[in-house]
Formats: sequence, C-alpha cells, structure tokens
Amino acid sequence: MKFQPGQSGNPTGRPKGSGRMAKYRAMLDPAVPDIFKVVVEKAKAGDLAAAKLIMDRLYPVRDAAMNDLQDEIDELREMLEVRNKPRAT
Repeated sequence: MKFQPGQSGNPTGRPKGSGRMAKYRAMLDPAVPDIFKVVVEKAKAGDLAAAKLIMDRLYPVRDAAMNDLQDEIDELREMLEVRNKPRAT
C-alpha cells in the first residue's frame, strides 16, 4: 500500500514533544542561566573549550564567512562605481 502525499504513514504515532528531549529540556531549563554563568566565567578565566563553545554559538562560522563575503562584495561595488564614474574632461 502506497502512502498518499501529505499523509503520515503512522497517523496515530507518537505525538510531537513526547520524547526524551522534551523531558531533558524541562529538567534543564531552570538551570540554564546558572550553567551559562559558569561557562562564561570559565571562558573569562582562560578555558578555551568554554570560550569556543560560546563563540561557536554566538558567532557561527557561516556568519563570519558571510561577513567576509559581504566585505568583498562591498569592495567590488566601490571599484565598479569608481570605474563607471563619468570622467571630467
């Protein structure tokens, strides 16, 4: 039997949010601010693993790459503007 498009293969299956992750999140949520403070303090004290964790979450590599790419695009635009600028005779 083939499933119809847009129809679940198990419509009466496990409901969303009933798995282990939901339970773990509910258990950890109250402690998150304290955990974050500890990680920040360790990073400030020179713990490179803690610093990397923070930097990877706040400034992902794709953002850095996109910033570099945007800088190059801006430079190219400036070069084109200068090149296409009418010359005074």
